[in-house]
Amino acid sequence: MAQILPRLVDVSLNIHGTRAVQTLIDKVAANVLCGGGMLAHNTLVQVIASLNREVVELTMDMHGNHVI
Repeated sequence: MAQILPRLVDVSLNIHGTRAVQTLIDKVAANVLCGGGMLAHNTLVQVIASLNREVVELTMDMHGNHVI
């Protein structure tokens, strides 16, 4: 996961990467809801923090806005 997080915004801005990031968020969130514990929760927090740094760019992009 540590290798993915720095590139998450770049991937989100890509037409195919958008779906991949949406799937990643869905899987991590489902793991948290199913009682995945603190590790799952921390992973979700890291994903959100990584995207949060460029939230304006993501919302203004035609692909990135689907991630937000």
